[in-house]
Amino acid sequence: MVVKIENIIAFYEFMYINYFTDFFLCLLFTFLHFFSKRSGRRTLLLGVLIYSCYFIVSLFGPEFLYFFDKTALLICFFTLSYNVLYFFSYRVIVSYSLVSTTIHSLFFTVMAFYVKIVPLNPLILLYYRFNDLFYSTPYPIVNLFLLYLSVAALPLLNIRLIFICFFFFCFLSFTQKTYSSTKNIHQQKIKVGVVQVGLYYQLGGNTTDFFPDLLKFLRENNDIDMVVFSENTVYGFKNQFNKKITQKMISDLKASNAHQRYAFIFNFLGFNDINNIVSVYYYKDNLLINQKKALIPFVEQQWFFSDKHDKIDEYLSIRKDIVNQNINHNGINIKTYICYDVLFPETHKSDNELVIVQSNYKLLDKNDMYNRIIKNGSILGWFAVATNSLAYINIQNHGGTVLIRKNGKIDYSVFATSLKKPFFVIDV
Repeated sequence: MVVKIENIIAFYEFMYINYFTDFFLCLLFTFLHFFSKRSGRRTLLLGVLIYSCYFIVSLFGPEFLYFFDKTALLICFFTLSYNVLYFFSYRVIVSYSLVSTTIHSLFFTVMAFYVKIVPLNPLILLYYRFNDLFYSTPYPIVNLFLLYLSVAALPLLNIRLIFICFFFFCFLSFTQKTYSSTKNIHQQKIKVGVVQVGLYYQLGGNTTDFFPDLLKFLRENNDIDMVVFSENTVYGFKNQFNKKITQKMISDLKASNAHQRYAFIFNFLGFNDINNIVSVYYYKDNLLINQKKALIPFVEQQWFFSDKHDKIDEYLSIRKDIVNQNINHNGINIKTYICYDVLFPETHKSDNELVIVQSNYKLLDKNDMYNRIIKNGSILGWFAVATNSLAYINIQNHGGTVLIRKNGKIDYSVFATSLKKPFFVIDV
């Protein structure tokens, strides 16, 4: 009965409490498109400033308006810069034609993928809530373009055209869902053992007991197919202490032969001579290394405005000779991402059966909205890479792992479990 109550609480927290906030944010975003067409530059700047503040407060919390915190300052600077660029460029082109508006939408869509700029489009939250009603393509970057264009074109259309477009897309969506429901999709089952490294140590664990506790968990759940670690700063080769305990864990793993029965997807901060965060797939004699492809500016990667006194060796670098690959485990096509990587829409078809993201959002844990931040980050990642996947798992380091199934909805029982258990099983 206790589990049911926890699930209900998590359900209400995710599904209802923030509905109004998301809707109002989308309405404000839409209104600014009309406002941009008619207002002067100073008035528009004030409107964008108000919208940006509301965007930050509603999605992150008022603590992120505190400019003396490095993380908060970065988020404020990026949000305001993005919105100023978006709406002021829109103000210039909206008076021309639908073609120029389309180019504007295309520019911000392409920028999200090629320049690695997080798309701050709140309509993504609306897409998640009503994905059964939205028309979508198998290509995430096309879906993002349609979201931008659908609202950017509104000030150029009269009421009649707006209704025609609305019913046209409703018809496309209905046709698409009807066709999808007639397809016979065979889904091979897989059990994923989730390892939230940070939560394990947060609850009092230590480096000596970590691997024995993990083996005990595997013995109690011996039908697991795969074990996946969260992104973490404990294991890796970045410094001598971490290198020592990592080598000890790998040695114990080989001695136990657990990798002969279970596939492991580790997450290491540095690995051998690789100065980057990597996912390491290890199963029997198979070893596959994928690296983080998008580094966080000022945090993981030095930028133009980085402090000149920062130590260069604290930053990471992307190896050009490492090409990330999909994992084919027992016939299941698996795509892995590392945290920030997943926030940018893919240009190729998102048809991976299982998408696994290894994340650590701890830098954003500044208030009681942390769970909402995790949820919104997971939704953005799901929209960017996994709308057509059978399952999307965002494994958090300190609890808060999110599972989004084929129906496009968060599994709240998994989330509730992840807040208390560092090791647990997900049935996909």
